[in-house]
Amino acid sequence: MRLRNFLDRLTNLKILFFFYIGLTLIVSFAEIEKGNRDFGGRSYPHYNNYLIFSKSFYHLIEKKDLYTLFPDEHWDLFKYSPTFALLMGFFAIFPEHFGLILWNLLNSLLPFFAIKSINLIDERRRAYILWFIVIDTVTSMQNSQSNGLIAGLLILAFVFFEKRKVHLSALFLVLSLFVKPIGFVSFFLFLLYPKKFKFLLFSLIFAILFLLLPILSVSPSHLYFLYKSWMNLLMRDYSLYEGLSVFGILKKWFGLSLSKQIVIFSGIFLFLLPFLRKKLFEKIEFRFLLLSSSLIWAVIFNHKAESPTFVIATCGVAIWYFYGRKRVDDLLLLIFYFLITSISSTDLTPLFLKEKFVKPYLLKALPSILVWIKIQMELLFSKFESKETTCSPSF
Repeated sequence: MRLRNFLDRLTNLKILFFFYIGLTLIVSFAEIEKGNRDFGGRSYPHYNNYLIFSKSFYHLIEKKDLYTLFPDEHWDLFKYSPTFALLMGFFAIFPEHFGLILWNLLNSLLPFFAIKSINLIDERRRAYILWFIVIDTVTSMQNSQSNGLIAGLLILAFVFFEKRKVHLSALFLVLSLFVKPIGFVSFFLFLLYPKKFKFLLFSLIFAILFLLLPILSVSPSHLYFLYKSWMNLLMRDYSLYEGLSVFGILKKWFGLSLSKQIVIFSGIFLFLLPFLRKKLFEKIEFRFLLLSSSLIWAVIFNHKAESPTFVIATCGVAIWYFYGRKRVDDLLLLIFYFLITSISSTDLTPLFLKEKFVKPYLLKALPSILVWIKIQMELLFSKFESKETTCSPSF
């Protein structure tokens, strides 16, 4: 009985909510207490990424070029949109450490509420998903990254597609592009739902709104300069990396340095193939699989994917597994993913394994690619006998 009560508490979403808050505070304070570390021969706080984000707000309102180095403030370049720089003002106006805590809370609680809002049969399965993504959520927060925010926005877009509130889906998807454009394939999910023209119209409206939003702080000519500078940076950056991705695996394992355009368009083509099965659009399991596929796609076809990025893919893997009935081979694949992708970034993995195998062979990316292939095979060949159900936001 005690064990049953303990398990019930572990799967209670209210308790999980406070656990996520407590975990976020612990991670944030730990990063603050670590002090400085070496970046490129200079000393900066461990939460350097947050400094890149928050300082961009002041660079924007001071009419500076966002896309140049500011070595006296932080290490590395700001690579996000001018709109993102403006929105970071919500955090930058607070004292640095408090702003960091708020930023990490956003990146842990938004995916929490997004997953909580999905009707995955019962509360217990939603709790399983939230437990499964904990380690990758921590990894992302330890690097002060925006990946939890991206995951939350993409999942919420799906939730409101299911609610037939396509204007909100458009809002979340467009906003995700102005944070990180890695989740753009999620836009194709609109093909599964009615009100397609309304979705496209609102997407255009929100895109124009976010594109011009920085005019609140800079002149149109300076905003044009910033977008031009941003595009130049992205073009230079685009050719430099393969990352923990399909690009990296192809090069490291097979010696193939294919054009990134070819790889990306091939990935888009493979992602879209299941959309030919229009009769299955009414099946909720089919739609959930496409959500999972889109979340994983955003990582494995991202040439800049790093360990913190994988919280997005982990959300997709967890939704794939815990939504429907799975076989033993699916469980083995889930365990493989957890051990290689989630655990390999932690101190639970011996250092010699990391240095000799995980890092050199980009093993962290492999389970995501295998799960994505498995999902695509299910989307293309499964019969989906389950009846239609609905999914509604619960907040």
